[in-house]
Amino acid sequence: MLSTSIGQVKGIASSIKETQTMPTMLKNWAQERIISTWLWGSLIVYRANMLVLYWFILMPFTIAATADGFWVREISTFRFSSQSPIRHRFGVLISSMTLVSVCVWVVLPIPIPSVVAPLAIVAIGFATWMWLSNMQKRI
Repeated sequence: MLSTSIGQVKGIASSIKETQTMPTMLKNWAQERIISTWLWGSLIVYRANMLVLYWFILMPFTIAATADGFWVREISTFRFSSQSPIRHRFGVLISSMTLVSVCVWVVLPIPIPSVVAPLAIVAIGFATWMWLSNMQKRI
């Protein structure tokens, strides 16, 4: 995929009207910037597609964790046990940190394995369970 992208982009800098009069070094620099931007965009699209793919695969897990967290909360409202605000906050922090790190992972132009996508979705499922199961009894 990326090698065909390089082949498509290779002659773009020489075909732009304003680059015809540019010096050779500047023309090469412009061509390299176009190629690197094209490859970076391809990487962002690839990683976003990985997230979407794993989201649909792991959606049943996330839905099950959310439902379980809700029912754990409903059951614990009738017990004489208090909810843990520390665990509730921990769930919020996990989900926030996961979302921020996934946003950074998508645009970071260094080779990072694609295992980040399923791990992030599992972490969101766990954080949602932790957040819901430790919500206050009365809202």
